Amino acid sequence: MRKLTTLSVMLCCLFAITTGCKAPAPVVPDEPYTASNNPTTLAGRGAPDLEDDKRPAAWVFIDGIGGHFIDVEGRPQVQWVIDGKVCSTPTFQVEVYEDLLGKATDFKCVLKSLDTDDGPGETYFGIAAKEGRFSAGKEYSLVAPGEDFVVRDATHTEINEIGPLAPGEYMLAAGVKNGETGKEALAITYFTVGR
Repeated sequence: MRKLTTLSVMLCCLFAITTGCKAPAPVVPDEPYTASNNPTTLAGRGAPDLEDDKRPAAWVFIDGIGGHFIDVEGRPQVQWVIDGKVCSTPTFQVEVYEDLLGKATDFKCVLKSLDTDDGPGETYFGIAAKEGRFSAGKEYSLVAPGEDFVVRDATHTEINEIGPLAPGEYMLAAGVKNGETGKEALAITYFTVGR
């Protein structure tokens, strides 16, 4: 009986794979990215390139979940879209292709609401790490990143935290920089906050 159950599970998994079920979203890697295992290369876009925004060398994970790149009418887009929903107080983690960028020590981003369940209102926040206090690969709270960051609202007023995000769609446009070399990588991530 046990062999039959194991065989049934294996056949169901094989059926799901061959009938086009979506692969699970990438999660934060255990090891540094290489030329062959980074999200840009795995998406079929070639090696990351700091001069080509369609071949990013940095990727922002939200709540430990990665995304997938999109094409519009066959043209690659810069957006990395996270499927599913994240919590209203998500974390973010920036992963970089260190062979190209080196050690990232500076970070800045704009967080923008695209649509919320309450309507199409737009909300902007700016988040910037204080000079040299950012570490790629480290997980930070997106809504309350802490004393190593400066957070500003749409009026440029400095605030301590953003607070829980309303359900809806968001965009995070980020720049991560190597403070010693000045090399910078851009990453644009779209994600949805659930109810």
